[in-house]
Amino acid sequence: MGYRVICVEGLSRSIAHNGILFIPRKTSNNINDLLRTKHHVLKVYLVSSPNDLKSYPKLRSIVALVCLSSKAFSVLTPKHVERLITLGLPIELAIRDVYKVVNEGRNLKGLDYLVSAVESGRLRLIACSGASTYLELLHPKVITSTLIELGVDEVNALKAVTSTPAKVIRGLRHGGR
Repeated sequence: MGYRVICVEGLSRSIAHNGILFIPRKTSNNINDLLRTKHHVLKVYLVSSPNDLKSYPKLRSIVALVCLSSKAFSVLTPKHVERLITLGLPIELAIRDVYKVVNEGRNLKGLDYLVSAVESGRLRLIACSGASTYLELLHPKVITSTLIELGVDEVNALKAVTSTPAKVIRGLRHGGR
């Protein structure tokens, strides 16, 4: 499928297998839980509601990126997106969650604000499958085309799948490109 690095929730250590590097990942909306997490683990702060952004200044030194849950898509306002911009961390968007919200017919207004911030160059985006099993993995071209359909230009969509995730992984000293 083109993957060279996959971050896996619950993995205890990095594992290389068949040319793919599997990196441990910890996702939580509890800052203290993330503080107790070992080094070289991808620490991800999960945002489900605006309340999760109250302690956003502390996050910069603790996590590598912020993940938006499907619940966040309809509750984010421009004010909350500004907090994410101020944070200065990449924002992860799981395509599986986008499909879920679209299938449920829910409001994507918060996602529209996010896309506007990405398009203006004020926010870095990381897009992933959001897969919980290997059967749910999406090809990077599917992820890129979904971002384009959501209004992200092609250059930013490609960055969200290639260069931005590579920078985050290099920051963990795993060397993934």
